[in-house]
Amino acid sequence: MKEQPMALKVFICLFCTVFIAIGLYTGSKVTMRLARNIELVNSGNKTQGYIVDYKHTRGKNPQTWPVVTFITTTGETVIFESLYHSRACGYSLGSTVPVVYDGQEPKKAEINESASLWRGITFHYLFAAAFAAFGGGIIFLVVKSKGGSP
Repeated sequence: MKEQPMALKVFICLFCTVFIAIGLYTGSKVTMRLARNIELVNSGNKTQGYIVDYKHTRGKNPQTWPVVTFITTTGETVIFESLYHSRACGYSLGSTVPVVYDGQEPKKAEINESASLWRGITFHYLFAAAFAAFGGGIIFLVVKSKGGSP
């Protein structure tokens, strides 16, 4: 790599820090979701629910999430919005779905299928890792280039 002026190196490092920050922020949010899903799977109550509606977003890339209702072991009716993107889930309105929920806070619930619980997490971890690796890699190359650290 050709030697760059110090001001350019500092700018590149600061710019790449944004990528690292996005990666770390996304990774931390996904880690919280992962912990929630692990807790649900390990100690949550399981039941059947029904797709009663869909939540839609508008815009260039519209998103759709299923709205699910179920009845807890205490007889409480709960409605929640799944975090799972429905384009890939294949459920239609009225479909029966397996549900896992927190007995203490039944609104903390999710469709109990591997795709629902883990696919989005995997994708977002890869996204986070790619951003952090890109930013860190560029900073590494800048620091290791001739002329020392920024």
